[in-house]
Amino acid sequence: MFGREVHWPARFGDPTASWVTPVAIYVATRIMAAVFLIQGASRQIAMTETTAAYTVKFPTPANPGYWTVTHNWDGQWYKSIALNGYPLHLPMVGDTVQQNEWAFYPLFPGLVRAIMELSAGRIGFNVAAPLLATLCGGVAMIVLHRMLLETAGRFVAAATVLCVCLYAAAPIMQVAYTESMAMMFITLVLYQLRVRNYAFAAALSVPLSLTRGIAPAMAIAMGLYWLLRWWHRKDRAFERVEQVKLAALTLFVGALSGVWPLIVDMVTGHQNAFLETQRAWKVNADRALFNNWWQRIEVYYGPIAATLIMAAVLPLLIVLFRKATRVWGLELRAWALAYAIYLFLVTSPGSSTVRFVLLILAPLWPFPDPVPHGPEEMAHRRRRIVILVILSGIGIVAQYLFITEVFTLPVPPGSGRPYP
Repeated sequence: MFGREVHWPARFGDPTASWVTPVAIYVATRIMAAVFLIQGASRQIAMTETTAAYTVKFPTPANPGYWTVTHNWDGQWYKSIALNGYPLHLPMVGDTVQQNEWAFYPLFPGLVRAIMELSAGRIGFNVAAPLLATLCGGVAMIVLHRMLLETAGRFVAAATVLCVCLYAAAPIMQVAYTESMAMMFITLVLYQLRVRNYAFAAALSVPLSLTRGIAPAMAIAMGLYWLLRWWHRKDRAFERVEQVKLAALTLFVGALSGVWPLIVDMVTGHQNAFLETQRAWKVNADRALFNNWWQRIEVYYGPIAATLIMAAVLPLLIVLFRKATRVWGLELRAWALAYAIYLFLVTSPGSSTVRFVLLILAPLWPFPDPVPHGPEEMAHRRRRIVILVILSGIGIVAQYLFITEVFTLPVPPGSGRPYP
């Protein structure tokens, strides 16, 4: 189903490895997103009081500037954790758990706190958090580019990095959110799978499990990867010892899924504290495993909208199963399918889904087709460049709208606008 890898991967120590292209793309797109954030900040209203739609942990004035808007929305919760830690007791109203810091994983705010302390207070959260997020995103783009460079060539590698960096929600990679750190660990774990360094993959999976709740998706990806390696064992050796190691790694990563929820339960002394805290957010209130997307959309928007939205999922499935995507390599293909399955099983459709899709990675450039040799070669090269330019233009417009109309706050939250 997924095909075979094109080339045996080189190590990062290989002097032919290229990092200039992904860094140049990443820096240029981060500057552009920063300009959009500054524009959005200039229109942001003063946020001084908590409402049903927005929790104000740290009041901000109107037109607060770039560094302040980078901790809008969830960033406020990470700032609270970095400055004050987690509460020892869950806030309750009757028998219902209220929104609190335990819903957010600890590694990102913990590292931001470390940066603040190492700088003796000279670097505050408003600067440390977006800088850490931006750095992690840059590492992720270098690793992703390297993986695709080995199997798909320079154009596909560069086009994929560009499409990830110009995706509508890509500005999240430079604010006080955890997507960029999670992306860094995802790409590093997948690369360790490629070079068969399962011990290092296990070690990197631990911080991944403490960054975002996506260890289950990585475990699914590793299970798919095991099946694909076994299916193609005649083409590339998959010895019994390696089968056992990879199976053990898969089980280990699956077990990591319960580490943070267990910690939350133990510290607070409240059973199911993590899940109940998650449900304190309205968007998560009815979230459950195997949540029916069509039914959820149909309840809110009617059957026509539900049908159209579900039909929009089909292009993603087509991309994932196209033969041309074999050039991604088994690891990136397994991750893309596993993460898509995971999102469908455990999330509910909403505006945050746009942000979640960012971590799918390779499918964001859906045309990795090889260039045919012969009279059609130049036409094919021109065609894919035109497609890339069109997708880039769409991405730039989408980023501007995401930042100025969704992430920054030109009107009070809850005024019919989506949440990031």
